Amino acid sequence: YFAGDNSDWRRPSLPKEFNEIIWQIFSKVVEELRRNVSNLDVLFANLCVECNDYGGLGKLCKTFNPKLLVPMHLRGNIEILKQLRSFLKQLAPNVFLYERTGDNIVI
Repeated sequence: YFAGDNSDWRRPSLPKEFNEIIWQIFSKVVEELRRNVSNLDVLFANLCVECNDYGGLGKLCKTFNPKLLVPMHLRGNIEILKQLRSFLKQLAPNVFLYERTGDNIVI
C-alpha cells in the first residue's frame, strides 16, 4: 500500500474544524481499505513528526500489520529515522531505515 498524501495530518497548530475533516478523510480511506485487505506486505506511509500519531503510522500499522514499513515524505531529514528507530521497530517487524535520500531496497 502506498499512502500517497493520505495521512493523519492533524496537529495542534491547525483549527479544530480542519483536524476533524482530516481525521474523517483519513479514517474513511483506512476503513475502506481494511474491508478489502487484512494484511499488507509493504506499507509506504508518511512520517510527520508534527502530526498526531506521526501522521497515522500507528493506526496504519495496527490496522494492516505490514511485513515491511517504509516511512516517507521526510523532506530530506533522514535523521528522523535514527531518532525514531525504536518506535518504528515496534510498528512493524521490518522497517526500511534508509541512510540517505535515494537509497533503495529490493523486495
